[in-house]
Amino acid sequence: PNLLAVGGADGKLRIWDQAVSLKRMHTIQVGAVTPTQCFVAPSGWQLILSASLGDSSYSGMRPDRGGLYCYDLRMLSDGHDNKNGALVVKWPSGIKDDKDLAADCGASSMRSSMKSSRSRGSAMTANKGPSSRMALGSGIGGMDLAMVEEGNSTMAVCLMDNVVKAFDIGTGEEIPMDTQRKTVRSAPTWEFDATDRIEQEYAHASVLTAIGRHVFVGTTSPSLQIWRRPVGNNFSHSDYTPPPLQPMELRMRCVPRALNAHDVPKQAVLADPTLRPGVALGNVYKALQADRHRLAMALGPQEAVEGVRA
Repeated sequence: PNLLAVGGADGKLRIWDQAVSLKRMHTIQVGAVTPTQCFVAPSGWQLILSASLGDSSYSGMRPDRGGLYCYDLRMLSDGHDNKNGALVVKWPSGIKDDKDLAADCGASSMRSSMKSSRSRGSAMTANKGPSSRMALGSGIGGMDLAMVEEGNSTMAVCLMDNVVKAFDIGTGEEIPMDTQRKTVRSAPTWEFDATDRIEQEYAHASVLTAIGRHVFVGTTSPSLQIWRRPVGNNFSHSDYTPPPLQPMELRMRCVPRALNAHDVPKQAVLADPTLRPGVALGNVYKALQADRHRLAMALGPQEAVEGVRA
């Protein structure tokens, strides 16, 4: 409970004991990556770390795309300079499913590659060199992380490669301590592009958090998206095969309110007409009229107006 984990641009995770005074206990060489988020799973011994594309000027190594890492705190040896012996599972960046994982060699999943290739930072990296400073804003690797509980299991929801990905962390009880075990490479449970057909082409997801079945995604539009992960139960007769559910369904999209036309740049209004002042209020008025129409069909015009006013 008194441990403090700090990730550095040099690709190392340093674990400190702050019980009495700040004292460094362990150092883990994650790789040529940039750690972005770190959580301890409910099991108490699983340390979940997300990392984005590394910077060779800090690590001195060829940059790695990063991804999601699960470390066993029980396996950390005393002293500094721990190797990868405590690494239990790695979910590499650029992997969409088990087929990608089998053919891996750093190959990106289709949607992840397309999203990353459209970003300005990724194009600069391809032209000017491997340093992650050139890839600022490209979204390569794990950019943000949240933990949610699914019954007795734990799920990590991560913003990786500009898409939302989910990873099964498990209960923690199925992984015994073993000094001879090898690191397992795994693929995400699912991935979902939260900006496709919703945001403008120039926008991409930049921050993420999750509470229960709700996932909150912030984009560079700017906008805040509120998604809900549907429950998989389907009540139907045996002859009906329901269509597969999407990993997430959009419940709300929030954008900044413009007080007047001068608050919104002309270029932004041309790119996204919904930013024009009065659009949000107009949508609310349309919804009110639709409610009145539905009530009028059921109750009559006068009762419908009084019901909506109430």
